[in-house]
Amino acid sequence: MRALLIAIFVMSMFSIGCGGSDTVFTQPQVSNASARILYPPATSTTDGGTVIVRGTASDEDGVAGVTVNGVPATSTDGFQTWEVTLPLGMGQQPI
Repeated sequence: MRALLIAIFVMSMFSIGCGGSDTVFTQPQVSNASARILYPPATSTTDGGTVIVRGTASDEDGVAGVTVNGVPATSTDGFQTWEVTLPLGMGQQPI
């Protein structure tokens, strides 16, 4: 999304510079969003069919949701902390 907005910004500036547009464009704000996986540790092994992943997320405007490997996480505190159960297959699987 940010790349698209930047591209629109560049095109708008070009049009304004050529006198071809009265469009006003507000540059997108950069978010200070962050997310962190707290569990499992970076190097982990299991013989289970699922793994519970826990973490934190924050953003000054709030966090609407978190997904891990495409699976939506659940939270009771606005995703300040979250949890998701992922299915596992055979072999290495990055989270």
